[in-house]
Amino acid sequence: MYYRGNKQNQKQDQSSKLIRFLEDRINKKINYKDIKSLLAPANSKTANLSEDKIEKMLKSLVEFNLIKIKAKIIKPNKKFYLHGKISLTPRKMGFVSVTGVTKDIPDIMVVSRFLNGALSQDKVLIRIVEYSSDRFFGHVIKVTERFRHEYRLRILEKSKRRQGQLGLLLDINPNMLHAYLEPTIKLRNPKPSRRSGMTMKTSKIRTASSAIKDFEKDSVVIVSLDGSEVNYDGKFVYKAKFLRIEKEEARDLDLSRILMKYNLNMNYPDFNNVINTLENKITSLVKKPQLNHSKKTDLEPNKNNISDWNKRKNFTNLYTITIDGEHSKDFDDAISLEIISDTKALLYVHIADVSYYVTPKSQLDLEAQRRGTSYYLGDTVIPMLPAYLSENLCSLVANKNRLSLSAKIKINFKTGEILKYDFYRSVIKVNRRFTYEEAETRIDQAKNKPLTNLNTICKNDPEMKSDAWEIAFLGALWELSKKKKERRMKQGRIDLELPEVKYQFTPKGQIKNIKIKRRLKSSILIEECMLSANTSTASFLKRKKVPLLYRFHETIDAKKLKQLNLFCTACAMPVFLKDASYKSITKALDTIINSSNHNNNGANNINNKKVFMHLFQISLLRSFSQAYYTPHKIGHWGLGFSAYCHFTSPIRRYPDLVVHRMLIATLEKKKPFYNIEQLDSLGQKNSDAERKAVDAERDTSKLKIIRYLLETGIKTLSGFISNIQAERIYIELSTLPTEAIVEARHLSKGKILEVKNFGAYLESLGRFVFPGEEWNLKIDKIDIDNLQIFCRPLFIKS
Repeated sequence: MYYRGNKQNQKQDQSSKLIRFLEDRINKKINYKDIKSLLAPANSKTANLSEDKIEKMLKSLVEFNLIKIKAKIIKPNKKFYLHGKISLTPRKMGFVSVTGVTKDIPDIMVVSRFLNGALSQDKVLIRIVEYSSDRFFGHVIKVTERFRHEYRLRILEKSKRRQGQLGLLLDINPNMLHAYLEPTIKLRNPKPSRRSGMTMKTSKIRTASSAIKDFEKDSVVIVSLDGSEVNYDGKFVYKAKFLRIEKEEARDLDLSRILMKYNLNMNYPDFNNVINTLENKITSLVKKPQLNHSKKTDLEPNKNNISDWNKRKNFTNLYTITIDGEHSKDFDDAISLEIISDTKALLYVHIADVSYYVTPKSQLDLEAQRRGTSYYLGDTVIPMLPAYLSENLCSLVANKNRLSLSAKIKINFKTGEILKYDFYRSVIKVNRRFTYEEAETRIDQAKNKPLTNLNTICKNDPEMKSDAWEIAFLGALWELSKKKKERRMKQGRIDLELPEVKYQFTPKGQIKNIKIKRRLKSSILIEECMLSANTSTASFLKRKKVPLLYRFHETIDAKKLKQLNLFCTACAMPVFLKDASYKSITKALDTIINSSNHNNNGANNINNKKVFMHLFQISLLRSFSQAYYTPHKIGHWGLGFSAYCHFTSPIRRYPDLVVHRMLIATLEKKKPFYNIEQLDSLGQKNSDAERKAVDAERDTSKLKIIRYLLETGIKTLSGFISNIQAERIYIELSTLPTEAIVEARHLSKGKILEVKNFGAYLESLGRFVFPGEEWNLKIDKIDIDNLQIFCRPLFIKS
């Protein structure tokens, strides 16, 4: 029980009593009179749960799928155990977000003594025990999956009473958590081991209470935690087990740090049955030594080694191209185009047929499912599939036969409207690989030239290799993509022009240069073609009434819309959103583009229209809810589609492979490959994997940028205010894709800012400052542990 005073205790007793009552009557019908009788017997003097509280409690239990209510009859489904992910506060109070619940229901709270060894971001099984203050309380029954297995620990001091040492855990949320490092001793005959794909030089270590290994203050060691605690000089801290010394563990400490924080493995496990499976699929195509090697080998499917070759549609005679980044290795998608008439075109989007090689429920499939996605960490890729698939057999490389799933989409060339679509399991051969820059050059060369008949050029150039052919082909693709984009914008698609960042790396993986690159037409072309394939796939399977893993994104809710309008008003933006419709948002974007100079509350003229556009767009993005995978809801509000799924990247996204399997089963008139329950579970897992990838990539970017600042010796920066808090102001930097922090102690004698209506009053300036105001900064310090850049404004004297 959770004790907070007598009256509160009585209400908690009431909620616990109700929970136990419901749990004891699984699959039995209960009416509201039974509940009232239970909670308010005639001779009771205890405080009652109000009817409003009971209604809220029961409504939440329905959302948790623990009970059903129909016509005022309650029917419990099962014991009140739930799966979820736990997060911790600095005081080790736990909050569990329940798996599969998307509505705005408060997380289940767990006080520290009932955590049962759970650490932040672990997946847990929790039992509901009470309801109070509009939220449930619970106990962690067990940890079902650890989020991570290793931690970095900075040594702080040696214990005065015990043999071990106190340390501060790094790269963990919440920060400022401490751990007690048990005393350790080295073994005499160390053997090298491998971890996370990197060679370690340290000795094997074991715990030994009879010996002490002291580490210097501020040195970093790698430890494991099991969630247990120990009393360290009167304070309970985590108990840590020493594994190795950080500085001796790997070639690239920064990469190792990210891998450890997100529990990622650079190397793909070696599975003997994976090799056997692939050899059964393509018996004469590969040999075992080649499969164990990550380098490219001369692999090409043909009619002699592909079992269903003759059943596939042969598209090898179609002129087919890929457009990807200069350093790309895995090519998921390729494009073909046929002009039928002045008003009709056939767009072919060919996607790698990963499903042929990855057998369901094989160890390879389970490992790909566990990873969920590929991780792009600077110049390093942690692949979802092993290299011999992602860079060879599945990759749509030029001049090689490749297995694919092809969407054949008939489009009105004048309007961009999709008229018809068909899908095939196919064989293709890519004629030409373009980089985005090469394709952009061809598109620019086609500008102001009449669209030439591709069939005529093809007759004059049978091999389709001339400059004239490439210019005409990409020019026609671009014209088609423009029409499609224009049509989508008219239908309400929101297209935010956020800057893209391009990094140039040294051979050692450090950033050599950072550029904000313009959005290329070739990139828009690929986006439009892939969107057409994704929407066509979703519409086709929806029409066939096939269960599907949709990509779902809901509209901005009323509370966030109100906050967005208040923010825009405080920042003197000339916009107000009446609602969250595409029309309102598009009108707001147009208003900013067409407006004259802005004035921030009359105090500070801001002439940079781009700053206000960028500020509005990032504020709009923060108002959006996160998109996720689910079989239960359709529609993608952000993109403006009534039905949408991911079909185009099965090499690097597991949900796409799931969609491929469902599509193939439908084409072959077989039973749907997955049921709703399986799709629901996969959707939750892959939504989690996607968010983990975003976080890992963001942390990698921050770490690379910090290294860049340290190595170049840059001392001054510039940017605009993006967020204001009482303790600090955040500055969105103009030349680097990250934020800097200006602490309140540099701006206020009291070290706390007076914050009002999204602004803060600065005594040194004698006025309020608001988001959007541009500042020049001087770097004060860089906190590499917490990936933060601290600055002071140049209008403040040092």
